[in-house]
Amino acid sequence: MKIENSNEIKLWDLSDSNVYIKIKSSIREELFSYLTKTNNGFRGLSKKVDVTFGYLFKLKKGFYFTSLILLNKLLDICPEKKKKEFMMKIENNIEEIKLGSRSLSIKNPKLPIKFSSILARIAGHLCGDGGIRKDYIVYYTNSSSELLSQFERDIKETLGEVKSGGFYNTIIKDVRTVTFPGIIGFFLTRLFGRQVGDLKHIPKLILDSDKFSKSLFLNALFDDEGNVSTTAYTISIKMANKGIIEKVKEILKEFEIKSGKISKTHDKHKTRYKFYISGKMNLIRFKEEINFSHLEKREKLSFLTQKYQRYKFEEIKNLAINILKNNKDVTISELARKLNRKPSMRFKEHLFKLEKEGVITSNIHNRLKFYNISNKVK
Repeated sequence: MKIENSNEIKLWDLSDSNVYIKIKSSIREELFSYLTKTNNGFRGLSKKVDVTFGYLFKLKKGFYFTSLILLNKLLDICPEKKKKEFMMKIENNIEEIKLGSRSLSIKNPKLPIKFSSILARIAGHLCGDGGIRKDYIVYYTNSSSELLSQFERDIKETLGEVKSGGFYNTIIKDVRTVTFPGIIGFFLTRLFGRQVGDLKHIPKLILDSDKFSKSLFLNALFDDEGNVSTTAYTISIKMANKGIIEKVKEILKEFEIKSGKISKTHDKHKTRYKFYISGKMNLIRFKEEINFSHLEKREKLSFLTQKYQRYKFEEIKNLAINILKNNKDVTISELARKLNRKPSMRFKEHLFKLEKEGVITSNIHNRLKFYNISNKVK
């Protein structure tokens, strides 16, 4: 089976697989009426496809799902023009589709399935706390009810009406897992490749997608693997998969978000890789372009970006007052060095604001600007 990188999945792309469908009654009746009429009834038809006529009769009545392999055999009997006509009608009139004859199905599947930004968000969760098992069962684990519900809604919105395997508790307190049947994982694997254990990766479809799709992918991944520190003023992400971490850094550059170097850590005998995002503009860009759906992380980032500028200014104000009380005629470079800062444009803006507020004064001598404490503060 060819997997990954197809941005559209059509029914007939699955013909060589273990996929079963139930066709809507009107088209099913039309198909079998034509086949029996042109092939000497059910007995003649059964000989051509090597299936009992009783089984074919029950397929016509809708008692069973039809495998795509058998359906193709039936269609191959038709003249080419008639075959194409039935193929189109069948793809547009599927009641249910499933992987294997005994698994759960998708009702009213949204075929053809086309890559979308919502599917990009699903891919982010598959790379994060979710995945696709070898039997194609899809799972997603999280402590956030909002994220679990969002994942379920996204699956149904993009693929069709499907029952989940339900939510069940894990060995970790307050953490739950939701699962979906193999047909879901089968479709997602064709879009995104294998997503389990060491095989997890950022799909090529994501790397080649538009910025909005990439933002939803990152939103989901940071929801699962990211963290916001309101004391260190940072966003961080940590994963065991170094390849994903490296690609995430590259994608962030497209949003003009700079991140720190990747460092290696060891958690419970497992090597993990992490990096930080810091600095006012990087945090603001992250909030505007990507943000979090995880409620607590979203609120932390909002608090952080609102507080960031005020805290930094107040911090510099207090330190500058203490230094200038004991030092006269201090240059920008000297003041920045004493404050353990760089004489950046942002730093100069803070000093300008302090002058405007009357906290400090300045004078120019030999083209150098010198700062002193204001008489008001003294």
